[in-house]
Amino acid sequence: MSAAPKAEANRISTLLNHAFGPNRFPVDVEQVARDYSKQISPESYITDIKPIPMDGFEGCLKAKPDRSKWMIAYNPDQGSQGRSRFTLGHELGHFVLHRNLQQTFECTERDLYDWDSPFRQMES
Repeated sequence: MSAAPKAEANRISTLLNHAFGPNRFPVDVEQVARDYSKQISPESYITDIKPIPMDGFEGCLKAKPDRSKWMIAYNPDQGSQGRSRFTLGHELGHFVLHRNLQQTFECTERDLYDWDSPFRQMES
């Protein structure tokens, strides 16, 4: 069973507020992904975050075959640092909410427009 997205977002926001106060922006999403994933899943957490500049690629979350470690990859050439942070946060969201459902999450624009697909339902 996956967690409620709004509840998880509020939980992370509250943790950031307590740790860094109101001047916590911009959020270091890479550090949050590593630390928070290890906190909520000490046996299987995000260890690597890699920038991969590639046309048509936005980001993905992938586990090792034994699911002991996870990696986020993202395209640093998406237009702005804010957009890259959004992609990192989005992939962290997949980890927090859906890591028990599958081993690989790759979000493409095409996936978002296939309204009947199970992936689209997960994205919603």
